[in-house]
Amino acid sequence: MPTKTKRPKVFAYATFGLDALISLASKLRGQSYTVDATTKPKAGSTHWVIFVTFEDGVEWVFRPPRSGLSAIITEESASKLLISEAVTLKYLRNLDSIPVPEVFPFSGDD
Repeated sequence: MPTKTKRPKVFAYATFGLDALISLASKLRGQSYTVDATTKPKAGSTHWVIFVTFEDGVEWVFRPPRSGLSAIITEESASKLLISEAVTLKYLRNLDSIPVPEVFPFSGDD
């Protein structure tokens, strides 16, 4: 009987190609990165996060909504929430008086 390969803890909540996403982050920054694959992602009631650290010390946060049995809101509501939060952060960043993180590409699609 074949043995199942155990995925690193960082993939605990991922239902998509997390490796591809992290590679995209590296391409966007033009730098190599590190991700602690031994640590389970931080999780709240509606989202989970992993931290991507680049060679120059800059850290990006990847924050997708929870899905499946651990989700407390519908995927549609999670999508709307993500769009609302991203647009709000972009608006606040344009005010110049409030320091907020930069929002990179995001999608509210299921």
